[in-house]
Amino acid sequence: MLNLSLTKIKIDKSQLRVNSLKMMRLIKQSEKSFYEKKLKGMDLSFLGSENIIAGYYPINSELNVLPLLHYLSSAGHQIALPCVTEKKLLDFRICLLYTSDAADEEDSVDL
Repeated sequence: MLNLSLTKIKIDKSQLRVNSLKMMRLIKQSEKSFYEKKLKGMDLSFLGSENIIAGYYPINSELNVLPLLHYLSSAGHQIALPCVTEKKLLDFRICLLYTSDAADEEDSVDL
């Protein structure tokens, strides 16, 4: 029988988060750029059309998925981003993605 206390789970989750952030900071920018560009070239036909796609707004050293989210939005998918509510619950909300003329450039994206 599995016997885990909530305190132990919270500590493990916090330590995992700390370790993950340390590891993300070690990834070279050139490697991140490589994978960000690979995202743009993926075959996404398996998604079908007009689905709700959950994403995230990258912060700090997270992989920049904004170009992919913009592409998916322009292809007719709805994009849901996480939002922490007043009650401290994680909620995904449908977002409208807007771009400026500068967003047409390969590396420039506004959200």
